[in-house]
Parts: sequence; C-alpha cells; structure tokens
Amino acid sequence: MSKPTRLDQILQELQKSQTWRKPQEFLAIVEVWTQVAGTQVAKHSQPVRVQNGILWIATSSAVWAQQLTYQRDLLRQKLSQALPDLHLVELRFSTSGWQTKKTIGTATTTKSSAMKRKSFRWPPTEDVQERFGQVSQVLRWRREQSPPCPRCHQVSHPASLQRWGYCAACHRDTLGTT
Repeated sequence: MSKPTRLDQILQELQKSQTWRKPQEFLAIVEVWTQVAGTQVAKHSQPVRVQNGILWIATSSAVWAQQLTYQRDLLRQKLSQALPDLHLVELRFSTSGWQTKKTIGTATTTKSSAMKRKSFRWPPTEDVQERFGQVSQVLRWRREQSPPCPRCHQVSHPASLQRWGYCAACHRDTLGTT
C-alpha cells in the first residue's frame, strides 16, 4: 500500500494545475473589468468566460457589442497591463449571456455586480488551513453563481436549464432512466 499524500502537497499540485489557474484568471478579469473598461462601459458589459484564450464578454445590446468590437485591441492591451500573466488571444462581444437585473429580496442586482462584490484574489500561501479556506470560498462562490433548477431547486448548470428548462438529473428522471 502506498503512503498517503499530504493535503498541503495535494493543494500545491492543484494550485499549479491548469484546471486551477483558469478560474483564478477569470475571477481576476472580473475583478479588474470596471477599472480596465471604465465605469460606463462596465455598466453595459460583463466578462462571461475565457475559452481557448478568447475572452467572451456579454453586452447589454448589439450596439454596445459592435462599439466594443472596435475597441477590443485597446481593451486587451489594458487587460494585459492590469494582469501581466494573462495571455488572451482575442476579445469577443455578444449580447448572448447578458444578465438582466434580478430582484433578490428587496435588493436589485445584476450577475456582474454580484460577481464584482464577491470576486477576490488571494496571495500565495504555504498555510494549508488558509489554502483550504480559500478553496472553500471559491466553491461557495461558484455555488452561489449557479442558478437553481425550477423543479428540484438544486444548483444546476446554466446550459442544462437553457437546453431542457431544468437540471440534468430532472431531465434524466423525465426520460425514466437511472
């Protein structure tokens, strides 16, 4: 039987992995987006995802998407200055993925403002407890950003909701398969 791996070693390997860096890069982009794009532009745009070196940005209208397309080189340059370790090939703008205002209790907020409030960047640490707390914070943040299924009210992937109207587990139940 092999010797068990220490948690701090596992976390160090996880931190070095590409899987770990991608969410961190995206959170860093969300964090600096208002600073890079400017307050007025940030009100009408929000980073949605990074895929294959392409930053996808949702806009409130097609006019904003077109206008920002003309400014994409400048925005990419500003992002590179703000985040030197970030290597983006291109920025793409679309109205797809734009989140309109939602009412939560008495507060009205958008997904991008919620992301900005909850976004964070942590310094490198060797302390296992601190790193574990940071990992827990990322997982909690992801769970809070994911929409609930209208049938079972569990956190679900947005693509499942868009495709079937409910989560994959509920879809499987409607098919009668296990």
